[in-house]
Amino acid sequence: MNKYVLVAAIVISSLLIVIYYATSNVSPLTVDMSHVEGPSPSYLTDRRGNEMKIFLASTDNLRIDFCNWNYNAGGGIEVQKGDSCFIVNVTVRNDYTDPIWTDADTPPDLYNNHVKLTAYLYNQQGKVDAVDVTYPINSLHGGHVFVVEPEETQSVELCLATDCKDIERYEIYVTYVGPAMEP
Repeated sequence: MNKYVLVAAIVISSLLIVIYYATSNVSPLTVDMSHVEGPSPSYLTDRRGNEMKIFLASTDNLRIDFCNWNYNAGGGIEVQKGDSCFIVNVTVRNDYTDPIWTDADTPPDLYNNHVKLTAYLYNQQGKVDAVDVTYPINSLHGGHVFVVEPEETQSVELCLATDCKDIERYEIYVTYVGPAMEP
């Protein structure tokens, strides 16, 4: 009889754990991210190392969590709802204060105010494979283009789908800046 009580207790405990995670905001992917090194406030660069006039003011709320949507990047790259994601909130300031064109035949108030950021993730072995699934995805190349007017500050939550949970550091890059949505 004790054997049946033990089995029942294990089954009930397992169900309670599943119910707890299903109904709470606690993620079963909870990973200690306090050791992860992020970038310091500075002007960001593009992937080629060219300095942009997009100033990284801060990063915070770093975590590994679940992706809440599906994404098909093509070429066999698919991200499913429930896949793990590296998530970080990034705040930037737009220091592009001069109009794009200054001749009489162009619109007078055309500025570089559309920005797309991404992150590169690294562990002890080097760069980690990750797919930018920053929501809402509004770019043909994945990720999210957002508007930040000159001399204004804006925050975006970057989401990168990855199976890696031993991330040691990350870098933030500008992948697009222009006067309109990414072509």
